[in-house]
Amino acid sequence: MAMKKGFTLVELLAVILIIAILSIASGVGIFSIINDSRNNLLEEQKKGALDAAVTYMVRTRRYMSSCGSETEANSTTTSCTGTGAITCACKLTISDLVNNNYFDNKNDICDGDVIVYKINGEIKAKFLSDDVCAY
Repeated sequence: MAMKKGFTLVELLAVILIIAILSIASGVGIFSIINDSRNNLLEEQKKGALDAAVTYMVRTRRYMSSCGSETEANSTTTSCTGTGAITCACKLTISDLVNNNYFDNKNDICDGDVIVYKINGEIKAKFLSDDVCAY
């Protein structure tokens, strides 16, 4: 009787099983990398929005007045943290920063309000809520 050349069913199943395990392992790693990249972009966008708000206020000098037509934060002691006297607090929207070319809102992941305040001569900014930037 002549011998037939080829793979047995067990050998084929073993190869398919190994390929499946490798695919699952690499897929989990890829999703982790994508998630980390999204989180990094989110943090960069948050920092960029706060920096843009401070720059906007400094360049327009709105922090030196009572904020004029900007919506003034009524409860600055609760909205802004820190020690010392808060001389002025103004509320800006992310849209204000984008429309005035101070901030590039990548993928529209940021939307909401930023409060900019001057405390002890230093200008600072913070978000009015924690979920201003999210996917």
